[in-house]
Amino acid sequence: MFKNIILISSIAICVLAASQQHTAIQKRAACVKKYGSGWFKSPYNSCNSCRCGTIDQLACTLMACPKISNEEKKHQECVEKYGSGWFESPYDGCNSCRCGTIDLLA
Repeated sequence: MFKNIILISSIAICVLAASQQHTAIQKRAACVKKYGSGWFKSPYNSCNSCRCGTIDQLACTLMACPKISNEEKKHQECVEKYGSGWFESPYDGCNSCRCGTIDLLA
């Protein structure tokens, strides 16, 4: 009887472990599908890099991020939205603009 309980417990543990491993593999596959298999810019901040870990979490560098001023942040947002060169004005469509460093379109 005791041997049967040990055998059933061992089988249950193996099935549970296999199920958890399968779930971790699925989560890693979803991460790789979303971000790729190499290093990528951290989704949490702009100064660290991440990659999909072997368990269901991102493996990221832990560098301290320098604080940026509000003006620099606005400039970065402008460049991300419009690019670093000249572009058609979003206000009138007949002038050209570029992102300035003082939260203004030039």
